[in-house]
Amino acid sequence: IVPDFRADSTQGPLAFHDWAEGGWTVLFGHPLAFTAVCTTEMAALAALAPDFARRGARLVGLSCSPVEE
Repeated sequence: IVPDFRADSTQGPLAFHDWAEGGWTVLFGHPLAFTAVCTTEMAALAALAPDFARRGARLVGLSCSPVEE
C-alpha cells in the first residue's frame, strides 16, 4: 500500500487515500515536466484514460515539477 500523501494537483488539492478509495488506482511518476519521455508517456496515458475508467481504474501521475509547469 502506498503511504498516504497530500499534494496540489491540476485538479485541485489531492489527499491520495481519500481520492483512491474504493477502486483501482494507477500511480505513475516522471521526473520533470516537458522532458522528452514524460511528454509522450503523459499523452499516451491521457489517451488511455477512458479505457482505464471503463475498467474502474483511476490514473494519477507524480512529478517533481510544480503544478504550474
